Amino acid sequence: MHKEEIQVHPFPPIYDKDSRILILGTMPSVASRQNQFYYGHPQNRFWKVLSVVLGSRLPENIQEKKELLLNHGVALWDVLASCRIQMSKDKLPHPDVEGQLHQGSRGQRFRFDAEKYPDMRHLYQR
Repeated sequence: MHKEEIQVHPFPPIYDKDSRILILGTMPSVASRQNQFYYGHPQNRFWKVLSVVLGSRLPENIQEKKELLLNHGVALWDVLASCRIQMSKDKLPHPDVEGQLHQGSRGQRFRFDAEKYPDMRHLYQR
């Protein structure tokens, strides 16, 4: 059995001045961390679904994934800067402390599904 460990978010957000849609995740999976980009597990459907929704071909590498997002005004990031996590089990990530959430520059607040994430007490930006 794998023990829970503190994982620090390894990627920067993907966005530019033309981004109008924000897709938020929680924390990259083991496969994503190994592949050094969001939704990196080959069985994850994120890129397949997004390319269909956007009417584009399926991106094959990190650069093409970034281009797909930015060419369609989509920003991508995760809300947690770090958490205690067991392998890729992000169903119930636990922020270490309130200050470990990604911080914004404008004081925006996020809403979240408290029933889906009952152990996540602070999901907001200051």
